[in-house]
Amino acid sequence: KKEELRIMVALNTSTDIQDQLAPRLGLELPDTEGDVNLNLDPTAVAGVNDVGAEIQVSAKGTKFLFSNETLNEMRESGIRLKVGNVGSLEQTVYLKNMSIAMRQNIAKVDSTKQIQVDGYDDLVNKPTLSMNFDDAVIFVPEYVNVFVYDEDTTNWEFVRSDVDQARASVSFKPPHFSVYSVVEYSRTFDDVKEHWSRPFVDAMASRGMTSGISETMFGPDYSITRAQFATLLTNALGLEGQAGSAFKDVKAGTWYYETVNLAAEAGLVSGMGNGLFEPDAQITREQMAVMIAKAYEIMLGTEMVGRTADITDVAAVSSWAMDAVKAANYHGVISGFEDGSFKPDQFATRAHGIVMLKKL
Repeated sequence: KKEELRIMVALNTSTDIQDQLAPRLGLELPDTEGDVNLNLDPTAVAGVNDVGAEIQVSAKGTKFLFSNETLNEMRESGIRLKVGNVGSLEQTVYLKNMSIAMRQNIAKVDSTKQIQVDGYDDLVNKPTLSMNFDDAVIFVPEYVNVFVYDEDTTNWEFVRSDVDQARASVSFKPPHFSVYSVVEYSRTFDDVKEHWSRPFVDAMASRGMTSGISETMFGPDYSITRAQFATLLTNALGLEGQAGSAFKDVKAGTWYYETVNLAAEAGLVSGMGNGLFEPDAQITREQMAVMIAKAYEIMLGTEMVGRTADITDVAAVSSWAMDAVKAANYHGVISGFEDGSFKPDQFATRAHGIVMLKKL
């Protein structure tokens, strides 16, 4: 394997590399009992980058896809990568703060890895990481999720990912490198078992992105406040840091102080005028649509646009919300009621908020 790697690197410096190198250079590293390491020097990385190719590294049941844009950022530093399995003793430490139900299911998808890429935090274009799990395991894709261990809080946090059932793998762009686990975990509540929102509520609860009003009840038809929905979006987007006070009525010491101010700093919310946010006011469906459209822009780096809205009462939508409602409806994030109406000024429910967030 080492010899093969030297040959591949040598190709990167040849004058006829473009004829010899495929659009994707695959490097499969040998498995060992300990950590697997890859050191690819800057010359090699620059050579692949210069011909518009990408690099895929396979090691210990994981695959790293370094796009050409990512390689362009790494051409001066090269690639230094380390992958290791987390031993049973270490797992005991890492998993002690994971719920019992999640710990029981982690064994079903064999995937706890210690991963490190030098200089990763400085990359704008993050590489894509894929982690394999046992393809003999019967699983529900909606309940297979990736969680990362936060060393500072000692909590496991959800990471947005895509599940490929045919390949028995899950792919995601790691926000940073640490310990990652793939878990099949389902969570439901007694009062959504017959509710129209159950698939969405179950999926989001299984990701740890929403909780109930009690251990057994979700309260799908309860109203949701502006602060509560802003907090849902802030947590879903992984917004962090310390933001200054943006609104006169969002007081320090309230449970939503940090999340609402982070949302304001990111452009998710803009308030109700006169420096007020009205955090405890019930949120309307059109207000929710505006926040969703802004969240879409933050997630994808592009504005959510739409031409027309497939709803019968589009004329009732406020002018300041019209573009967002049309765009969110066009992209399938929001939809109308059975009669085709959207009811823009109707107060949204907890179920409405979770469904929009899941569709985002």
